[in-house]
Amino acid sequence: MIERETIFAGAAGERQAVPILMYHSVSRHATGSMARFTVSPSTLDQQISYLRGAGYTPVTVSQFANVRQELPERRVILTFDDGFADFHQQALPVLARHGFCATLYLLVGRVGGVSDWQPAAFGATLPMLGWSQVREAQSNGIEISSHGLTHAALDLVPHDQARREIVESRLILQERLGRAVDSFAYPFGYHTPALCRMVREAGYSSACGVEIPVPRRRDAPYALPRIEVHNRLSLEELARRLDAFHRPAARWGRQARSLVWTIGRRTFARRFSPREAHGVLSE
Repeated sequence: MIERETIFAGAAGERQAVPILMYHSVSRHATGSMARFTVSPSTLDQQISYLRGAGYTPVTVSQFANVRQELPERRVILTFDDGFADFHQQALPVLARHGFCATLYLLVGRVGGVSDWQPAAFGATLPMLGWSQVREAQSNGIEISSHGLTHAALDLVPHDQARREIVESRLILQERLGRAVDSFAYPFGYHTPALCRMVREAGYSSACGVEIPVPRRRDAPYALPRIEVHNRLSLEELARRLDAFHRPAARWGRQARSLVWTIGRRTFARRFSPREAHGVLSE
C-alpha cells in the first residue's frame, strides 16, 4: 500500500508525479477566442491513440488522490473543464471507443444552460450538459467533479463567495448524482493557500489548477498541476511535454513562469473589478 502523503510528495514535484491533461470543448467548430480551448474529435482520438501506444494507463483524479493500492507505473489523467454539451456528443464516444476514463469538472450552476460567464471576445455562448447527460457520462466511467457554480475567479472574490462556490457545488452534485464528490477544479486555475484550505474543509480530497508553482507540501493534493491541451498543441509537442513532465527541471521552469504570471495578474486585478479583471486576463 502506498501512503497518501508519499503520493502527493510526487504530485508536488517528486518521484510519484502523474501528468494531468486539461481539455475544455471538443468540437469541429469554434469561434472567437474559444477556438484556442477547443480540440476536434479527431485530434482527441489521435492523442488518446498516442497515449495507448505509449503505454499510458488512464486513471481518474480521485483514483489517483484516494489510492489504496499500487497504480500502474505509466499513468495519465484526462480532465475536461466546464461541462460543455459537446462532451456528451463528441468526447464521450471517443473515450468509450478507447476504453479511457476521465474526470469531468462540471460548472454546477450552468448545467442545462449556456456558457454565459465567458467574455464577449470568446464568441457565441455554448450549450452546457443537462443532468441526464451528466448521469449518462457517470454511468460510462466518467468521474463527475466540481468546477464551482458560476466560474468566478475564486482568488479575486470575497472569501464568503468563494466558500459558497466550493461548498454548494459539491452538495448539489452529491444530491443529483447520489455519490460522494471528491475533487474540485479552480476556475481559471488560480488558487491561494486559503482556497486550498476551503476545498479541504468542504470535504474534497483533491483539487486541480493549471500549470502552477510547486505547492506547499500540505497543499499538494489541493494544487495539482495540469497540462493545458489547446488547438495549437501538436501531437509531437504533447509527447514532448509528457516526457518533460517527468523531469523536475523542466517542470520547475514552467512553474516559475506561471508564478510570475500569477503575481502580475493579481497586481493588475487590483485596478479592476473581478469581472473586468478576469475578462481581460483570461484572453
